[in-house]
Amino acid sequence: MSPAARDPAQRLGAGAMGMVGAQLSARLTPGAPEPVTIALSGGGDSLALLLMAHEWSAAFGRRLVAVTVDHGLHPHSAGWARACAARCAALDIDHRTVRWTRPKPSTGLAAAARQARHRLLAEAARQIGAQVILLGHTADDVQEAAWMRESGARTPSPRAWSPSPVWPEGRGIFLLRPLLGVRRGDLRDWLAARSEAWIDDPANDDPRHLRARARTALASGLAVRSAPGCTGTSPEAAVGRAIPSCVGPAGEIRVATPDLLGAGPAALAWLSGAVVCAGGGERIPPRRALQRVLDLARQGERFSATVGRTRLLGDRESLLLVRTARDRRSAMPPPIGLSPGQNLVWDGRFEVCATAPGLRLAAMQGLAGRLARADRRALRDVPAAARPSLPVLISASGEVACPRLTPAPEVWLRPLAPARLAAHLGDVQNESRLAAWRNQTARPK
Repeated sequence: MSPAARDPAQRLGAGAMGMVGAQLSARLTPGAPEPVTIALSGGGDSLALLLMAHEWSAAFGRRLVAVTVDHGLHPHSAGWARACAARCAALDIDHRTVRWTRPKPSTGLAAAARQARHRLLAEAARQIGAQVILLGHTADDVQEAAWMRESGARTPSPRAWSPSPVWPEGRGIFLLRPLLGVRRGDLRDWLAARSEAWIDDPANDDPRHLRARARTALASGLAVRSAPGCTGTSPEAAVGRAIPSCVGPAGEIRVATPDLLGAGPAALAWLSGAVVCAGGGERIPPRRALQRVLDLARQGERFSATVGRTRLLGDRESLLLVRTARDRRSAMPPPIGLSPGQNLVWDGRFEVCATAPGLRLAAMQGLAGRLARADRRALRDVPAAARPSLPVLISASGEVACPRLTPAPEVWLRPLAPARLAAHLGDVQNESRLAAWRNQTARPK
C-alpha cells in the first residue's frame, strides 16, 4: 500500500469527494447548459467544496461560477475576495465578487450579514442563469445550529437541498450543501495534505457572536441534545406534500380542514409554507401563531385570524388563506408603472412583465367598480376576502382590467404561490424537476 493510500487525509479526501460527487450527480443535471454557482468565502469549507466540485464539473460537463460576498466588515475583506478570484483563475473557474453596500445595522449584525449574503448570492445566480447554489456547510454547522437553538435562537438547521431563504430574489433557486456529512477538521486536514491555504475569518472566534460561542462550546466537548440528520427535506414536510390544496386567481390558498387536521405534525409544516406563500412575505411565521390557528380549526367553529400578511378564514369544512388588505403594517403596495420587457415581482405574489407601454399595476382594492363586464362576472367566482388583493392593470386612459380573470395580451403575469409552496414542501428534489417547472411557467419569448 502506498503512503498516500495510508494517509487518513487522503482517505478522507477520496471518501468525501465520492460523497460530494454522488450528491452533485443526484441533484444536478450532467451536461446542462446552465452554470452552477458556488459560494466561495476562501475558508476551508468552501475551498474544499470548490476543489471537489471542480473535479465533478470537469467530468460531467457543467460550468462552475464562484461568487464571493464581500460584506465589508473586516479590513482585509477586499483582499480575501481577491485571493478567491486568484484561486479560481488558477483553476480556470469563472469568479465574481459581490459587495454588501447597504448600511449596516447597529444590532443583529450577524443575522443581517447572513441575510445579505443569501440575497446577493441569489441575485448573482439569477444574473448568470444558474438555478443551484453550492454551499460549504459541514456536519459541524448542523451541530452548531442545534446548539444555538438550544440557547434560544431560531437558527434553522442547514439541509442538504432546500429553496433559497430570501424572497423574491431567491425564487426558483435552490441551495445544495454536499458536505453536511463531513467534519470541518477533516476537510482542513485534507486541504493541508494538498498544500492548500485557506482564510480564517477572526469573526469565527469572536465570542460576541453566538455562532462563535457555539463553536467554542462544541470544541470543548459539550454535546447537543439532538440535531437533525442531513436529509434534503424534513419528515414533516414530506408528509405535508400529501395535503391537497388549491391556489386561486388572487394567489389565495384553500385546503379542506379535515385534511389539514388529519395530517398530524405535518400540518404545521404545510401551514407555515401556505401562510408565507399566500401573503407574499419572506419570514416563516412563529410556531405559536400557527399552532393557534390549528387550535381554532379544531374547535369546529367559524373563525378569522391574521398571521403576518395573511388572513385565515376557517370553519369545519375548509380553511382559506388570503393576502390581508387591512393591516396597516402590511398594506397593499401603491400602483407601480410597468416598463415593457422588464420582469418584476409585485407584492411578493406575482411575477409580471408588460409587453405594451403606459400600464400601471395595482391592487383591486377600491377599483372593482371600474372593471369591464366580463371581469365583473368572473369576479363572482373569487372569494370575497381575496378580491381586494387581485392584481389589476390600469391603462393610460384609466381603464381597469384584471389579467387573472380574463387574459390580457399586453401583460404576462403568473402567480408565485403554487411553485413556492411546492418548493417549501419538498416537491422539487433535483435540478431537472426545477427546470421542468421553469419551462412550464416561463414568459413566452
